[in-house]
Amino acid sequence: MWATDRLHEGVIKLLLQREDIDPNIADVRYGRTPLTLAAMDGHEGAVKLLLQRVDINPNVADIEHGLTPLMWAEQRAHEGIKQLLLARVNVNADTQTHTDKTAPVIDTPIEPAGAMQLWVQRWKSVNHVAQ
Repeated sequence: MWATDRLHEGVIKLLLQREDIDPNIADVRYGRTPLTLAAMDGHEGAVKLLLQRVDINPNVADIEHGLTPLMWAEQRAHEGIKQLLLARVNVNADTQTHTDKTAPVIDTPIEPAGAMQLWVQRWKSVNHVAQ
């Protein structure tokens, strides 16, 4: 987790090559996984690296706020990270927080121009609706 938090991509690559390293391990205090930390802090390169592991779980919510990596990316307006996460079939965009909010309706300080379009595209692809 330290490597993700401090954005040491070389260390992240080395750790992810090891099969005995669990990429979903969360810190004890806040319950944040390496993917959560990378999404929160806008480290797009780290998110790309972590998403290369097939055993990464992108739907783990932290215990402090109940936010998934996708929710953090939405809240902090990290558009590139949202796109990376939504490109994964196993990302659940409908996961709810402790306050029953889903990622598209989380209060964001900035409403990115393409955010709603991104959500609509994701919904259409998941529900097999013609684009």
